Amino acid sequence: MGGAFARTAITEVTIPDACEEILYGAFANCKSLETVTLPRSMKKMSDKAFGDCKVLKTVIVTNPTPVVADKAEDLAGLADLSAMNALTLIVPEGTKAAYAAADGWKAFANVSEMLTLTAEVSAEKPLEGIITALTTPELYRMVKLTGTITSADLEALTQLPRMQELDLGEVTYDAEANPLEGFNFKDYAQLRKLTYPKQLTTIPASSCVNAMLLEEVVLPEGVTDIEEEAFSYCTALRSIALPQTALNLGESVFHGCASLESITFPDSIELIPDYGFFDCVSLQEVRFPKKVADIGEEAFANCSHIKQVLLGESVNEIKSMAFFACDALETITTLRQEPPVTPEDAFTEEHYKTVTVVVASEEIKEAYQTVDTWRNFKHYKVDPTITSIVQIAEETSTATVYGIAAALYLELADAESLVSIYSPSGLQLASHYLPAGTYELPLAEGLYIVTINQSSYKVYVR
Repeated sequence: MGGAFARTAITEVTIPDACEEILYGAFANCKSLETVTLPRSMKKMSDKAFGDCKVLKTVIVTNPTPVVADKAEDLAGLADLSAMNALTLIVPEGTKAAYAAADGWKAFANVSEMLTLTAEVSAEKPLEGIITALTTPELYRMVKLTGTITSADLEALTQLPRMQELDLGEVTYDAEANPLEGFNFKDYAQLRKLTYPKQLTTIPASSCVNAMLLEEVVLPEGVTDIEEEAFSYCTALRSIALPQTALNLGESVFHGCASLESITFPDSIELIPDYGFFDCVSLQEVRFPKKVADIGEEAFANCSHIKQVLLGESVNEIKSMAFFACDALETITTLRQEPPVTPEDAFTEEHYKTVTVVVASEEIKEAYQTVDTWRNFKHYKVDPTITSIVQIAEETSTATVYGIAAALYLELADAESLVSIYSPSGLQLASHYLPAGTYELPLAEGLYIVTINQSSYKVYVR
């Protein structure tokens, strides 16, 4: 709403990603406001949004395209401040010329570009010395490290207050003194994207707990364990590609990831941990691979937007309150012939009244309707095709698909794949026959349905 934060005593504000518009006077007359960060998703700023913020010193924009204002001469109240010598505009790397030519934005007297730090570190050349030598550490947005890192190097990165991307993919470290053990990436207050070292096989407990701006995580292919609470309360995390390894997930591993829209489990996973996805309120569908045997206590409790659950043929036990308060749940499709051991409180009374359980045969339906908990469901549907549909999906899913900044990332293993991209309403936007390989297909920010041969994926592009 307009004026929502007007006349408050805030000193710094970071507008969250996914916000597209700042309304009239939203931060007007914030007399202590010094720093504003605008997200890549921002498309429009209304009049006087930052009007009369007289101590404002820094405006950081992350959109490479200058944002439209209702009135260019007002620029959301920034224009009347832009001639002040103390006010600095920081823009993405390589976009200074675009902003210098844009209506409204060209009025800024002081414009700087974000920078990238690429450094090789070692015992002889620690990162502390490299950062100390920087003249403008506040401008570094992306950091890519190589060489051998220590815990002191990770601590040194806290001196880059606006670091948003950190790539540790190529670093090495002493396995007996793993610098990531006990380190919490929430200490990097602006971090949006993190690439873990390829050497890493275990994501330590609480590694990113409460890293509330973290949107994207790149895990190494060799990861076998993600320990408890590793990503809990990463509230901006929208999706994560779990590696196709023999993967173990710790308790509460994604607890409270409120923006997590999709999760694709590796075929090897056998256990969904207790509280693993508790409060992941943006999840809409959960498919369990055929080896999953146990679904933990409160594993998906409070996932209020889940509509469909597909239970694989090996699910043996669903524990207490596993799907409690999944208020949008409509369908449970189960491939298991014998009913899983399930306490009544795994589901709610409303589930028993409204949810439809889909099974492959009349015999399986009768088996479910004769045991505790499953006999409580009032609605059953027999669909003999569900087994073949799932088998096709498993056999043809030879692709890695996820959204990155302004693009769709694809890794295709088949000799040739038909890739089609649809809007959420079903409108086909593009279709390509692509050979095996890696691709980045440019796309605007948003949600897409992507089909590759006979498999489909729901993908969010930033």
